[in-house]
Amino acid sequence: MLRKVYRTKPIIAILAGLMLMVALACGGDSATPTSPPTAKPAATSAPAATAVPAAPAATVAAPDKAVATASSIALPTAAAVPEATAAPETTWMQRYLQSPGYDPAWGEPKTGGIIKYGSTQDASDWNPNRLISTYAAVARPVFNALLRIDPWVGMTAIEGDLAESWKISDDGLTLTFELHKGVLVHDNPNVPAEYKGGKIGGDEFVCEDAKASLERHAHPKEADKGKNTRGPVELSHLDSVTCPAGPRAHTVVMNLTLPLSKTIPILTRAYMTAYYMDKDYIDWIETEEPSTMNTGTALAFSMLTGTGALIPLSYERGVKAITRPNPAYWREGLPLVDGFDAFIIKDPGTRFTALVTGQIHYYGEGSFSLTPAQVAQVERDFSDKIVMSSQLNHWARGGKWSTTKAPWNDVRVRKAVHLALDREDWRAFKQSGTMEGMRYGWLMPPGTEWAASDEELQTWPGLRQPKDDDIAEAVRLMNEVFGDGQRPEAVCTTVYVQVGIDGCLFVADQLKKNLNMEVVLASMEYAPKAEKLISGQFDFEVHSGGGISNYYLDPDDALPTTFVREYAGAAETTMLNGLWAELPDEMEKLENMVLAQSLELDPVKRKKDVRAIEQLVLNDIQSHLIIAWQNVFPAWRSELRGWKGYDYYSYTKWHQWERVWLAN
Repeated sequence: MLRKVYRTKPIIAILAGLMLMVALACGGDSATPTSPPTAKPAATSAPAATAVPAAPAATVAAPDKAVATASSIALPTAAAVPEATAAPETTWMQRYLQSPGYDPAWGEPKTGGIIKYGSTQDASDWNPNRLISTYAAVARPVFNALLRIDPWVGMTAIEGDLAESWKISDDGLTLTFELHKGVLVHDNPNVPAEYKGGKIGGDEFVCEDAKASLERHAHPKEADKGKNTRGPVELSHLDSVTCPAGPRAHTVVMNLTLPLSKTIPILTRAYMTAYYMDKDYIDWIETEEPSTMNTGTALAFSMLTGTGALIPLSYERGVKAITRPNPAYWREGLPLVDGFDAFIIKDPGTRFTALVTGQIHYYGEGSFSLTPAQVAQVERDFSDKIVMSSQLNHWARGGKWSTTKAPWNDVRVRKAVHLALDREDWRAFKQSGTMEGMRYGWLMPPGTEWAASDEELQTWPGLRQPKDDDIAEAVRLMNEVFGDGQRPEAVCTTVYVQVGIDGCLFVADQLKKNLNMEVVLASMEYAPKAEKLISGQFDFEVHSGGGISNYYLDPDDALPTTFVREYAGAAETTMLNGLWAELPDEMEKLENMVLAQSLELDPVKRKKDVRAIEQLVLNDIQSHLIIAWQNVFPAWRSELRGWKGYDYYSYTKWHQWERVWLAN
């Protein structure tokens, strides 16, 4: 019913209200790639960023040229692409050096050398449609997507990847892509000999491969469910994919039921298309070795078969993974380096020592970034050797409640804990040298189109200052539930990483100080923690959670998989089951609101809808324990050039590996 209602809106309103960002398409023949330039480009060679037009306009850009825009929400204009002139003959690296994000201080690109990456954990699986661990550094450069983020600009700039050009119909319901020609699937040496050839190595990526990729992502097989629950949410509006010039041609047409704002950003996901190219081998894996796909074994390493810049060579659990350049990579002359070695170094002190002594070149994925003390030490002692970047991560520091277990299945108890936490104390705790370690936020990622301003957030219960009223209300709620002065004991569950431990220690200190409540820490590996969350056998957890933006900073990036049981993962489903048992009316209202905002085509109205969802969760449900959104501090050696950090870059930064280099 909702879908039918929104389809009846006048198309002029769709175009005027929908298009927040111009996703630029390219046209004409692609330039012939050559080797990287030997001369340092002039600082003035980068083109100026293109602003979003006031009304829908034609979209055109040079191949793989990103254009920064005024909005953090990526949405294409629905206009025809005009005749394009041929791009000048340039190498791929020269195109990158013309990016608005290129930094002339990086100097002249060079070839050669092995980049050494400090990973913090073993891969839990090599399923290419997951890869959210720190081992994504190894796996993601193996693949390409239809589109991608320009990593030298950030989340506001979209460029072609497998797609050489693209255009959107006037009604926003048809996307037409022209694929690069001559893009070959690499030859993964880990694939068993009997499956060599065909789709496994040497076959060209053509329309039938893109079609299979998109359709399977929208309708995942049973083996993928639970590992990738977002596909049906992200592409639920995909009606069909066609190959008008034939299955082995290079024209791909996506037919949509709604012109949703999330479509173009979804297609930038690092593994959006590449996963399903080697269909014959995946079918064999799922039939003969169904458990392999979601494990960290060497055989599963063979699942990393794509068209990208790197080929996986070997994986030794607990030690390292090795990737080397794809000799048939279609972006000629790239990558610039001779390979990448990822070393497992779980201890943060040892990992930091390896960085400052030059044994590794980079580390800092998500929760495993530099600690506040390490940031201060770099500023004091190693600023000439180490480059740091402070940026917002894709999640808030926080987690879930066990809503199926007393007393946490009582919204009054959850709300009391939320009110008792002083976020300004957390700010002081997370201060990292001269850099801020946190930012106020709730469900939506701060600084994006959908988020409340810092000023508004700091008027909300639990986030406001001073804390007197919040603490008084928290005490009243606890007394109402348990009796005057009576308090439950609690266990804060987390994984072994420092940021999780710090979060639990902070919560314990705050609840002791403001509620006279005892909290103990339980730190463990990921697998047993996941089991506890799925079974509900815990009190509350603190790690990476609460407010989450999984990939592309649209509300649908997280809201459906967080609050709608149809799309939720196992742990989220357990949490939601508890909330439905406790608050059926509120949860029915919340679920309907989440589904409705997904179909709302007016961005102003949708923003109001999203804010109403945040207020409902804040005041009446309290489904998550949210402390604040996290700033992270990745760091790298000064000799690693071409590497750049930007807000929310965890899922897009690996596109940089093909263009980075090592200075002498």
